[in-house]
Amino acid sequence: MAEAPSSYCFILISDQSSLADEMAELLKEIGYPKGTLVPITSTQLDLISKHHPEILIIDDRLSGMNNLEMLEVTIERFPNVAKLMLTRQSDRKVAVDAMKRGATDYVFKRDLNGDFFKRTLLHCIEYSEHQELLQRRNAIIDALFDEAEEAIFLAEPDGSLVLFNQVFAGLFKNKDSEEENFNRFIKQYLTEGSLNDLLDQKGSYSIVIKSKEEEVTKHYRVNIKRIRLNDHFERILGMISDITSQVMAEQEHMKGEKLELTARMAQILAHEVRNPLTNIRLSADYLEDELYDNEEYKAYTEIIDRNVKRIDSLIGHMLRSVKPFEINPKREDVEMFFKNVLEQINDRKELLNATVNFTIHSKSIQWVFDSEKLELALLNLLSNSFEAMMNVEKPVILIDIRKQKDELLIQIEDNGNGMNQETVDKLFDAFYTGRKGGMGLGMTMVKNIVDGHNGSITVESEEDKGSKFMILLPKL
Repeated sequence: MAEAPSSYCFILISDQSSLADEMAELLKEIGYPKGTLVPITSTQLDLISKHHPEILIIDDRLSGMNNLEMLEVTIERFPNVAKLMLTRQSDRKVAVDAMKRGATDYVFKRDLNGDFFKRTLLHCIEYSEHQELLQRRNAIIDALFDEAEEAIFLAEPDGSLVLFNQVFAGLFKNKDSEEENFNRFIKQYLTEGSLNDLLDQKGSYSIVIKSKEEEVTKHYRVNIKRIRLNDHFERILGMISDITSQVMAEQEHMKGEKLELTARMAQILAHEVRNPLTNIRLSADYLEDELYDNEEYKAYTEIIDRNVKRIDSLIGHMLRSVKPFEINPKREDVEMFFKNVLEQINDRKELLNATVNFTIHSKSIQWVFDSEKLELALLNLLSNSFEAMMNVEKPVILIDIRKQKDELLIQIEDNGNGMNQETVDKLFDAFYTGRKGGMGLGMTMVKNIVDGHNGSITVESEEDKGSKFMILLPKL
């Protein structure tokens, strides 16, 4: 608690001038608490804020209103200042009524003796200091509440909201009220019943949920617990944290570790295969030299040579796909770059009789990237889209390019056969493929190229409806 001031301020609201002198003498007589008495009339209430008083002493001799009406006015305008009512002995009912309406204490005028008045003032000062402390605490709590990065709420056991902070309002405010959206959220992700039913199983509840908002997947951690305010009064306190960036970072870290392990395994595999492969090639060369005039055997040595070269090429492709790409970025015209990409898929488009809609939202976008590597990644994605639409009656690919703050957003969407969630989760894993005869390295290569640009790639897909790839490239 703050240290008590050496001198207090008491404001006397009275239209009886003689009362001020009487009160000043009384304060001088009691000695403590020391204070300055500031007399004002009932029409001078605006002066109160100037003096920051601890106590308002309200007389019953007022013109224009009675002391109960003055009490209500001062409670509304100065809620944290103690109010001491002065009244006549015959007005005991008024004094009791004043206490019910919010007065701190009352004194009958004929009892205005030193000891009694001193005790009353000390009681009022204690109330005033307590109110000031509460006000400070509430200000701190309000600041913490509103400055929190998490959505915080207090609710009735049936889910009715009592209060919530700005983050909560931002999360649940749209065309419906926060409470309606919040209760839909509860029913969709937590329980068909009420929060109280959920907490009947245990005193607190924590869960991580995955929500799709405006075509973006968000991850939230929800913590709720029942709090008891008194023996008969319970509320539910909850906190909802957006942990999307944390989850994405963990996923990227795991993918990076997995890719690093895959690269090491690929290097070991390549080493173990290339050693005997070299012996096979040398032996085939020796046989070709020994049997150079035997056409029948020469055909066999040529088969061995072709397949040795093919195996060596596949090993090289595998090693390039699982290791980080060396990026050589330079400033490019984005629209011209994509026109070149579209020309390269023209034959595939005609063969499938597909529609490719290309949209760029800003002309003359200049961006820094490795055009050769990015072209390789985009052609791989577009090739997958064409294959996914082989059995679609009217195949369509949508390519959308736009600047989004300091990033270039590239979206490629098709109406192919789509993927289930398991395939989506493993799509960028090396050697994972859902295509017959595939090596499972194409999407790993795409991911490595995007990572090499310090970018990100995400995919959304639904079986029998299609897939959408989103690449974000930051400024390099």
